[in-house]
Amino acid sequence: MFCTYCTPVDNMSVNYLNISVSEKTTPYDLALNVLLRHQIELTKHFINSQQKLYEAYCTSIENMASNYKPVTLEDTKQVRFSRVLFDMLVGC
Repeated sequence: MFCTYCTPVDNMSVNYLNISVSEKTTPYDLALNVLLRHQIELTKHFINSQQKLYEAYCTSIENMASNYKPVTLEDTKQVRFSRVLFDMLVGC
């Protein structure tokens, strides 16, 4: 197998919701806190989507490797001859 998989971000313990709020919290602090929480969620979503893309890529590579057939010089000559013959029949 070509690929190794990482632990999904959802399984990681990010305990940012239990941050204690002091009595001197300003509205700016609360807005920043909300903004940073949203940024963390966006980052988690991005990492998960990239992981799914990577897994799809690995599956594709594995399928290509298992179905690979080397092209020989004779195969190339046959394809070239077929194209020349087709061009002659069509009258290019």
